[in-house]
Amino acid sequence: MLGGRARAIPSLPARLEKGLALTASYLESVARTGRTPKMESWRVERFMQALSTLASMRVCCSYAGISTRTLSRWLENGRRDREQRQDDDEPTSIYETFLQQYERVSAESELRALGHIQLAGEKNWTAFAWLLERRRPDDYSRKWLRDGDAPGISAAELGAAIAQAQAEVRRSVPKPTGLGDADT
Repeated sequence: MLGGRARAIPSLPARLEKGLALTASYLESVARTGRTPKMESWRVERFMQALSTLASMRVCCSYAGISTRTLSRWLENGRRDREQRQDDDEPTSIYETFLQQYERVSAESELRALGHIQLAGEKNWTAFAWLLERRRPDDYSRKWLRDGDAPGISAAELGAAIAQAQAEVRRSVPKPTGLGDADT
């Protein structure tokens, strides 16, 4: 009791009591901004649903009703809280819980997609080629030569060199003789 009056502690919103633990980072967020975070369970669930389809972060955020900046802040807070936590017995913050769920859903959906590509590759080799092009672009991606890409040679010079090589090949290939001749 300060000043003779009792101060009532506001009750927590029901949406936070369901599945999201209150921690120091949540209380810091409320103290810093003066309002409760947007991290409501329905927003998290919708975000994770979209993430599981491998949608872009912009689409996932739009589906959950948050901005990409909010997502970045949640992930940053989760990483910070993970680093600051002293031991595994200490409870995780709502942001760290979100980060863990984000990492798990991302990994599961990527593995599911890779599994489908591998199944498709058994019937159609282009699925494997597509995957290799993206996983190891230095080794398997297409390389296109544009003007200025080749050091010291222009496209016109390259064209002339190719024409000269073709002419040399034509000269070096023996002309067919005796085909259809009766005197041999």
